Amino acid sequence: MKLQELQDRMATRPFRPFNISINDGQEFLIEAEEDIFLPKKRPEIAILFIGSHMFIVDVTSITVLEVR
Repeated sequence: MKLQELQDRMATRPFRPFNISINDGQEFLIEAEEDIFLPKKRPEIAILFIGSHMFIVDVTSITVLEVR
């Protein structure tokens, strides 16, 4: 997965929810813009806020971005 693909998905207006699948089989539903953060100083990671949990995901481990 390229960082640019994730940035493009996040920049789509109006925002559309999407699933992130990573190489260990986990899936995350990004329902709103606030559910994901890409730190400028750490472009290799994505921080996901799902419910009351926070996940730090290596961008290179993302295998699929699927629009809902």
